[in-house]
Amino acid sequence: MNLKFQNTWKPISRLTLGTGVSFNQSKNQSGRSAYGTVTVKNAGLPYLKFADESGNALAVPKQYNQDYINALGGGKLLDWNYYPLTDWQHSRSTGENTEFILNASLNYRIIKGLEAEVRYQHHRQNGMSESLSDMESYYTRNYINLFTVISPTGSVTYNVPKGDIFGRSTSLIKVDNFRGQMNYNRNWNRHQFSALLGGESRSANTQYISNLYYGYNPESLSFGTVNFSQAFPVMTGGTRFIDKGTSLNELNNNFVSTFANASYTFDSRYTVSASARRDASNLFGLSTNDLWNPFWSAGLGWEVSKEPFYSLKWLPYLKLRGSLGYNGNIDPSMVAVTTIKYSANNSQFTNSPMAQFNNYYNPRLRWESLRMLNIAADFETANKRIGGYVEFFSKKGENLFGTAPMDYTTGITSLTWNVAGMQGQGVDVQLRSVNIDRAFRWNTLINFSTYHDQVTKYYLANTFGRQFLLPTVPISGVEGLPVYSVFAYKWAGLDPVTGDPQGYLNGELSKDYAKITGTGTDVKDLEYFGSAIPTVYGNFTNTFSYRQFSLDIGLTYKLGYWFRRPSINYTNLFTEWIGHSDYSQRWQKPGDEAFTIVPSNLYQTNTNRDAFYAGSSVLVEKGDHLRLQYINVTYRIDRNLWRNAPFKAIELYANAGNLGMIWQASKSGVDPDYNLGNNTVIPGASYTLGLKANF
Repeated sequence: MNLKFQNTWKPISRLTLGTGVSFNQSKNQSGRSAYGTVTVKNAGLPYLKFADESGNALAVPKQYNQDYINALGGGKLLDWNYYPLTDWQHSRSTGENTEFILNASLNYRIIKGLEAEVRYQHHRQNGMSESLSDMESYYTRNYINLFTVISPTGSVTYNVPKGDIFGRSTSLIKVDNFRGQMNYNRNWNRHQFSALLGGESRSANTQYISNLYYGYNPESLSFGTVNFSQAFPVMTGGTRFIDKGTSLNELNNNFVSTFANASYTFDSRYTVSASARRDASNLFGLSTNDLWNPFWSAGLGWEVSKEPFYSLKWLPYLKLRGSLGYNGNIDPSMVAVTTIKYSANNSQFTNSPMAQFNNYYNPRLRWESLRMLNIAADFETANKRIGGYVEFFSKKGENLFGTAPMDYTTGITSLTWNVAGMQGQGVDVQLRSVNIDRAFRWNTLINFSTYHDQVTKYYLANTFGRQFLLPTVPISGVEGLPVYSVFAYKWAGLDPVTGDPQGYLNGELSKDYAKITGTGTDVKDLEYFGSAIPTVYGNFTNTFSYRQFSLDIGLTYKLGYWFRRPSINYTNLFTEWIGHSDYSQRWQKPGDEAFTIVPSNLYQTNTNRDAFYAGSSVLVEKGDHLRLQYINVTYRIDRNLWRNAPFKAIELYANAGNLGMIWQASKSGVDPDYNLGNNTVIPGASYTLGLKANF
């Protein structure tokens, strides 16, 4: 439910008052299990029966071997089976979120061109979620069974009381923004001047509370008593504390800014602008010198086509512009003062509450700073047939957050603070064209961008090759290379006798996977491919229209980057039952190495062998592709066509989106935008029919 009210009053000619109220409420509740949320032991099988011929739910292994749990407890435990067909009916969750936003503004015109403005916004958001797992749910039966103790005499002690498990959490977000500003705008003769000066403060408070109740009875709202201070023996071995499920969190962030902006234009040709702001945050401690950080920017503009000497009739509009500025960034999770947080669990050694350091005193923590340079040209040809802009940009990040070693005598080995740097540059081009402008119209919009960056400063704790081959591409941290880079183990093909993957160790052909994937390979021994993010990208849109019909076709492209595709991992196959279609292409006999790169199946786990193959260069491919993003068809009727129509205009439209790639450099067919590994559903095409009317 969404409600919004907006009001404006003018009690006198110079004074304008505005108020706005927005109320939003949403509720949700769980239903049947979605795709991918039903997990069974070892991630399941390709085909698994959830029901018998009569439709009755069947048990499948969840966390433990079925024979193992059947043998535990001698029949005195609760049913330990997992029934995915019906389990969702016994584990239910609900959520509710309420949002309230109040806006108020006051604008007073002091003299001609000079205005004073005050704005205030209060934002409050309340959230509540509940989860109830009854006695028929696997979660509750499993948790009760884990902490059940059966004595030698056969007596049963339930350390987690029998009954439902009920959880509730509430959250509250309160944000107050206040802004005061003076605006001045004046035009006289050949001069134009505008300026503003103001200040802004923001205070944000976030609170979170959660509770968990065992042995819960929803009819009487009663719950059982649990000993959270003692570690109990667990039925499957070892000891554990019962999860207390209680949490109290509160976070306060305060920001203050002062800012100014001015722009002057002479003769509609020359423009100079400047802006400055000084921001402060309580994240950097309480000292005034630590709180504040200044940022600024300056720009120039020159409309060349208005100069007397300009005579290019085919290009009647040409403007040059440029700007240079500095801005900043912070990480709200990092503060410059020492903070601790208390744990909801109790120590098994002292039976007393625990606390741990959350942040360490760091007087050198500062804002991240980014220098940005832009140089551009805007243009338009005669009759506006072709228009657009070309813009060059360069950015340099300094004092970026990164991990750096600390003196061991401080008690910590490393600390995250302002130690890293990077720089990047690129070009943005936009072209708009009117190709045909008659009863039949054809317009084109092209966006083209290039981007290249590199690390200028970074501390690497170690340079072992495996650190650069994680499933999600990490920040490379290698100075002189892109921030996100693709590396791989050098590939030497398959062993013609055994079908084992082969690599290099100290420059020699090797199958010592433990050393290759361990300390034997440094980053300099890896094969470097290039950027993991596109270095050339953009879109290409064509619009065709005839009378009331219009057709839009949108293409996107990404070029100049690399990705690592997934393949078969035999360890995952044997332990998690996660397969891959590459299994059908595996090496099976001598000679297969001539047409396959998939290693042989040893029918035993070898994690180092699998890790080498997964990180090898043979699985790295170009990510370049061209994608058909959408097709949109619209039919419009307005009063020019239907004079007595009861509406101003009405549109009937049909849209097809995410239509897939029409070309890619990779021969594997893997979509680099959705290269998420196994058991992932790639979003399919979407189709929409709609009607839009204006009255």
